Amino acid sequence: MLVNYIHGDKSLELKAKWEHKTDNTIKKNIMRNAVEDMRKRKSSDLRARKAKLADMLAKEDQLYESEFL
Repeated sequence: MLVNYIHGDKSLELKAKWEHKTDNTIKKNIMRNAVEDMRKRKSSDLRARKAKLADMLAKEDQLYESEFL
């Protein structure tokens, strides 16, 4: 009878360790995904700013060229 309790306790302990490990893995994956999303947004914003600046520079060059002529 005592052996059954020991096996039961061991099973509960193993299950608890497995659940804890799984929870940590899930949390880690959520954080990794959030960081990756932030990087993608930052990269996208940077490309948009570069495009806007390139457009502004082209318009400014065109304006100066027309003034020069």
